[in-house]
Amino acid sequence: MNHTAAFHVEKALIGRSTSPVVSEWLGSPWSSDMSEMKASTPERLLLLGLIVDQLVDAVITITPDQRIVVANNATSRLFGYAHEELIGMSLAWLMPERFRAAHRRGVDAYLAIGGTQRRTEGYIDVVGLTKAGDEIPMSLSMTCMFHEGQPYLTGVLRDMSAITEARETIHRQLEALTVANAQLQQLADRDHLTGVMNRRALQQVLPALWRDSDPQSAPMAVLLCDLDHFKQYNDSYGHLEGDNCLIAVAAALQTALADVATVARFGGEEFIALLRPSSGLTAAAAAERMQQAVASLAIPHVGSSASPVVTLSIGVASHQAQDSNVEALIRHADDALYVAKRSRNRYVVWDQRLLGGPHD
Repeated sequence: MNHTAAFHVEKALIGRSTSPVVSEWLGSPWSSDMSEMKASTPERLLLLGLIVDQLVDAVITITPDQRIVVANNATSRLFGYAHEELIGMSLAWLMPERFRAAHRRGVDAYLAIGGTQRRTEGYIDVVGLTKAGDEIPMSLSMTCMFHEGQPYLTGVLRDMSAITEARETIHRQLEALTVANAQLQQLADRDHLTGVMNRRALQQVLPALWRDSDPQSAPMAVLLCDLDHFKQYNDSYGHLEGDNCLIAVAAALQTALADVATVARFGGEEFIALLRPSSGLTAAAAAERMQQAVASLAIPHVGSSASPVVTLSIGVASHQAQDSNVEALIRHADDALYVAKRSRNRYVVWDQRLLGGPHD
């Protein structure tokens, strides 16, 4: 093959300009008069060479030892090499070093079966390396042809930089949107002051807890609590200190029950704890945890007749066989809290004798 012909085919067909195409594969001069061109096989090949050289995609043909024998103009533009540099160059120089060994093995395996799989199915993603050392994401479509018994591999390479950048931008935007949505969901599900679950979110978790609850073997429980004499606390210390008190109490309750219950703000100075059926803790033991956690804060409360520090009154209701729904269980806890608040700083467990019997 004569690699010094330098592919001067455009001059032969359309004038005195030159373009490095595939004339070295043809090896004969042609008339500059287009009207004289006949529909012979060499002329069709010549026209095909011009078409290939005008493609925006890079076209490269290599021998079994990976030497480049054909490269169109787009190849030079894409990789930054002059055409004269590309011809005879090892294809390995057009890919990052980390891929070269695997590529060599792939070509050897392909040729070992005689190139019977003539083309790839569609395009595959590859990475190219420019003369300047820049990596380029590309897509590759490949085919194998035989000339005089010799296999030649031809690849069509498309620069995917813009598409890859767009994909990465979209991916980043989707990640940011996912984070933003998660933050919005958290804001929607959390009490704005204390950070614990709000009443709206509570309604979403109640059905699942009720389904898992078994009144005989693994009952869920509701613990509804109220800060004792909280109005007097605000009157004594001001509403800003009242907010700080609520924040501290919420954090203490959440920490005390983190492994066994879901804590939410029920409204005002009221909090609710949903004891999970699988907790293994009795409702009474959970109530004691809550009282101890708040008492350990030792927040002074000069306006309380129950204690010199902030305390809780708690109404407790566990799932029983006669309870028809979870709303009845919450009502039971509310009734028990009403009784507990008569003397403050204690918990009361609901039963059927309390306030005249069960609610349906």
